[in-house]
Amino acid sequence: MEKQKVIMLILLSICSVLSNYGQKEVTYFINEKDTLIYKDMEYVFNKLQYNNISTGFTSLIRRLSLNRSAEMYIMNISKHNGKLLILIQNWEYRGIASLRKRNVYGMYRSKQMKDFLVCYDNSCPIATLKRIFHRTDERISINTLMKILPNDEHIVIEDIATQYCGSLIKNRLRTDKFILNNKTVYYGKK
Repeated sequence: MEKQKVIMLILLSICSVLSNYGQKEVTYFINEKDTLIYKDMEYVFNKLQYNNISTGFTSLIRRLSLNRSAEMYIMNISKHNGKLLILIQNWEYRGIASLRKRNVYGMYRSKQMKDFLVCYDNSCPIATLKRIFHRTDERISINTLMKILPNDEHIVIEDIATQYCGSLIKNRLRTDKFILNNKTVYYGKK
């Protein structure tokens, strides 16, 4: 009987470790006045696989995945005048709570364990998005933790460290603007 309890305890421990595998903790810095609005929460998203339709897009994802200053990105995809517009930036301090107006398709996790939350608006049909990413049966869990800053510390909401703006035209990536760690890598002509 004791042997069965020990085996059961070991199995439960293994299950607990496996359930935490793939989960990530993300810390958001908020001001004291915002403590009533934002709480520690767990979010679960559909895991996405990249369809590798553009080598330029693949190299961009790889480059952003190596960026140590941003732990996660929002990738917003929309369609305008036949172009597939892509905006990628690291999350604002308000994080997931600020995504109410966007449709969330799922989360792509790179080989370097960098997460890209893929969102789209009503201008982009789901079929267009499926050209780039497809959903899998797996889920990705994110645990968000709030770290409260004193009131005298000011958070600059629009202080974007990394931002990419571009478009995917006939499977070729055209870059309009690329800022990496607050350094302009490329800024196209208007």
